[in-house]
Amino acid sequence: MPAVFDFVKVEKEYYTARAEPEEIMVPPMKFIMAQGMCGTGNKKYHVGVETVYALATIIRDSKKGGRRIPGYFEYKIPPLESYFWGDLGRRELKIPRHKWLFCCMLRQPDFVEEADFAWAREACARTYPELDTAKVRFWTYTEGYSVQILHTGPRSRETASIKKIKAYMDAHRMREGWHPVRKHHEIYLNDAAKTDPEKLKTILRLPVIMRY
Repeated sequence: MPAVFDFVKVEKEYYTARAEPEEIMVPPMKFIMAQGMCGTGNKKYHVGVETVYALATIIRDSKKGGRRIPGYFEYKIPPLESYFWGDLGRRELKIPRHKWLFCCMLRQPDFVEEADFAWAREACARTYPELDTAKVRFWTYTEGYSVQILHTGPRSRETASIKKIKAYMDAHRMREGWHPVRKHHEIYLNDAAKTDPEKLKTILRLPVIMRY
């Protein structure tokens, strides 16, 4: 194992994608997640992102805070991930973005358990009292069988990449696997605040449940 574990480098199969649609089977993974409605200017989404990052950082730095987690190793916090959907479950591209529901998430190493998350939430309340962690959850998510594509460019132009995925599904006799849990998934490979919009790289995934 490297001195500092990097999910992106060690588990490349889950953090890389091609410019054309491809199939992928994603195993269960642990996450810290915050959920809500984007709101005007995506304010609630950005607060959710800030909160999950605060909790993830506390867990990553737990050995400095006096908590000893069995199996702990040093690691880089993986890329931010999000799910977006409308009231009907699917990502409804025709409705205003501020009405989308979201789930922003940060993956956790397998050694992290519910008790570690509860400890981090208490530590976060002391260190960042302005952040509301009451609705933030720790969960194991099984994404399963999906089709993905690498979208390069502004996120406002994702629709063209999504259409490519859906065309691939149709050509391969696949059916979308929308579910109360499995939804439109985005993985952000670079920081939108520090990257030219034309160079943004985002993995887009849509769930598949069966061939027909």
